[in-house]
Amino acid sequence: MVFDWASRYPVGASLAFTEDSQHIQTAFRNAFLNTSHWYLQTDAEGNTLQTRPPFAFVPEAVYLDNGKAFRAKLFHESWEGHDLELELGGVFPKLGIEAHFAESYNAKAKVIERFFRTFQEQFERFISSFRGANVANKPSTLMRNEKWAKALYKSEPPTIEEAMQMIGFYIRHIYGETEHGGLEGKTPWQVFSSALVSEDRMLRPDKLNFMMLATERKAIRNEGIVFNKLLYWHIALMDNIGKPVIIRYDYADCQVDTGL
Repeated sequence: MVFDWASRYPVGASLAFTEDSQHIQTAFRNAFLNTSHWYLQTDAEGNTLQTRPPFAFVPEAVYLDNGKAFRAKLFHESWEGHDLELELGGVFPKLGIEAHFAESYNAKAKVIERFFRTFQEQFERFISSFRGANVANKPSTLMRNEKWAKALYKSEPPTIEEAMQMIGFYIRHIYGETEHGGLEGKTPWQVFSSALVSEDRMLRPDKLNFMMLATERKAIRNEGIVFNKLLYWHIALMDNIGKPVIIRYDYADCQVDTGL
């Protein structure tokens, strides 16, 4: 999850079974695409105007965990001097974003951890398949002789799609609309949605999307490109059979954008 420190509002996420750099990149991509709000623009007469175009917002800096996936070459290797076809350059250098890392083994240095605790108490606990963070935190549905509670909850976990929809609703309409003590009584959504962003931190969504999609090198076969046990074919591939290509894709979408 990507968390806006100033407003305490979660702006992007990706749901995965394991931590890896591609899913982290997806979370950042979603965050940048979701933070399209007012920015300042100056007209020909020198007047400052508020504009809200369909642009993505690129922050000046990101504050990251110290995990292995967060320090991946995918994010931090300098872009200059690399063969573009190899796609080895870091995403943050390409976008002009400074990367800073939290102290290791210091939970207080990770601002988002406080939100995760709130998330567990307000959201996770009320999902029928919640099992608790530890033995002392175990819900009544797992206690002995709690037959009425077990009958009330079937303990059916939501699908990934259902979970993302539920999380999105919780963030926007429950957590986002609740007054926050650290925001002088304002809600995270009020602070986040009223922020003004400079024009030089905006980027066209199609450009951002292309840069931040997951990439993989594939060879074009006679029948097309095979990816995730699916076959992708287009007549434009016929003249490039046998040649290597870089495919770009979104984990949440089976459509693949192929770039020769």
